Amino acid sequence: MAFTFAPYFGNKRMVPWKITRIIILIGLLAPFLTTVFNITNDLLRAQSEEGPLIWEPDVLALESAAEDNPPSAKPVIFLGARQVTLWHEINDYLEPLPTLRQGVGSANVEDLEYYYNRLVTPYDPRAVVIVPSQTDFNLRGGRIASVYTSRLRRLAEKILADLPDIHIYVISPTKAPSFRDSWTDIDRAHKELAIYAASHPDITYIDVVAEFQDAQGNPTPITFRSDGIFYSDWGYMRLSAAVMRYLVADFPEFFQ
Repeated sequence: MAFTFAPYFGNKRMVPWKITRIIILIGLLAPFLTTVFNITNDLLRAQSEEGPLIWEPDVLALESAAEDNPPSAKPVIFLGARQVTLWHEINDYLEPLPTLRQGVGSANVEDLEYYYNRLVTPYDPRAVVIVPSQTDFNLRGGRIASVYTSRLRRLAEKILADLPDIHIYVISPTKAPSFRDSWTDIDRAHKELAIYAASHPDITYIDVVAEFQDAQGNPTPITFRSDGIFYSDWGYMRLSAAVMRYLVADFPEFFQ
């Protein structure tokens, strides 16, 4: 005789076990599905020509989160787009150095410049780490290297003009497996940014190219998610270790 398990409560038959398992599975997958939805929605919005205003809800959400849970005094701000939002473990790597992740959808550097006085200056940071986005090179008509470099320099210099006592770190752009057409421009931007930072005493360039590509200059698949755009857990581990080397050296008082 076949036996089907179906929980009871008193004298009332409850949901069959098969349906219960489906409900449990949906519950377990909910965080993953939410992340996929958010990423897909971000990428669609990133292709809009509406400009920075399309990210207003995201910036408002960050401001609301800071009001509900005020960040520690003088944090190191990680400023960028979805690559920052998904970089969960950076807080653990750098503890007890206070950090604040300010990831705005799939914003590009021009969008970040528009909002920097809401994302950065109110928090009186000790440093700002600018994290590149694939949007700059791929999702809003494409950006040539010189345009990207120029806009990133403008963002960095505006932040330094308002907060002259802080230091800025710029992480190198990386090639995404899904966006092969942008690889040449990313190589050029990497060289231009390295030269620029070397001439500016308040800006440090964090070269993570070797962490994400092989000797032939191709992206290392294991460091990216299956979408070929965002970093995998392994990629974030390598990125965190690279950034940590600089911040531990520059803020030794937190790591003694």
